[in-house]
Amino acid sequence: LYSFCTLLVSDMVVYDVSSEMLVAVCVWALLSSAASVYFALRARGLRQACEVEKKLRQNERAGRLTAERKMMTELVDSGLKVDPIGVIRSAYADRNGTPRQPGLVKSSTSLLEINKCLNPACLNGLSEYSHIYVMFWFHLNTNAGKDMKTMKTVVSPPRGEGRKVGMFACRTPHRPNPLGLSLVPIVSVDQGNCTITVAALDCVDMTPLIDIKPYLPAVERPPKCTAPDWVVTSYDDAHWTQYTIVFSGVAGAKLQDLTHGYCTSLRDLIIDTLSIDFRSARQKELVTFDGSLRLLDVTVFYTIDGTVPSIVVTDIKEK
Repeated sequence: LYSFCTLLVSDMVVYDVSSEMLVAVCVWALLSSAASVYFALRARGLRQACEVEKKLRQNERAGRLTAERKMMTELVDSGLKVDPIGVIRSAYADRNGTPRQPGLVKSSTSLLEINKCLNPACLNGLSEYSHIYVMFWFHLNTNAGKDMKTMKTVVSPPRGEGRKVGMFACRTPHRPNPLGLSLVPIVSVDQGNCTITVAALDCVDMTPLIDIKPYLPAVERPPKCTAPDWVVTSYDDAHWTQYTIVFSGVAGAKLQDLTHGYCTSLRDLIIDTLSIDFRSARQKELVTFDGSLRLLDVTVFYTIDGTVPSIVVTDIKEK
């Protein structure tokens, strides 16, 4: 700026420029220089402010991540907390007779009662799906509370015919975390009462409900699925004795007057449940077997004669 003004004074003398013009030009040069200095300082200040803000955000994020890691570590060390979102009401009062897999007893229905503390809006849009995953807790698990170090990790699946596999290679309920997961069709959704009716679920009555998730066929239907031969064979009807269910005169007469809230037909429920032959491996070795199946309101008594492929329902008693 000093050099520019000196040059202007020299030019004024040489070219006889008026003093007013010279002052105007000098003022313009001074203002331009001041503006340039201001904006340069302003830009530098903004850059510095951005750097400071960036560092603050980085430090804040690092601190938050550190705090979250610490919280998760403490949470895992103290034990994860899972709150059931509701309870499952089903036809089966005991573990004995409850299907071991979903989809086996299609005539049974179950009611998922969502906790009233949850806003019914949580069910918005669910009725547009055909199937859901039901996650539940095996609350009658006899291994509950056992230390993982002493837990039995090799089991004999009921359909394995004596084969032993690791607990993570089968669906055993005896697991470090006794969580069950079943894919079932939706029958209806009652948003007002916060309930969901599903079919063919494999749960005992009053099972704690942990979570539900809609089934997404576009991403959850693998194009190629495989399973061990023994698993595939175990669900082949030709591999097992096909029992005919026969009702005695006494049982048939009582059946006419009985109904059940968690099935499409009590007769179909009894037939479908007994047909899967839910007996243990030791019980199946017996030539004759007398057993009972306790549904919520009734107890079904039956006899199996190993010499003939039939199961005779001998009596039905109300609770």
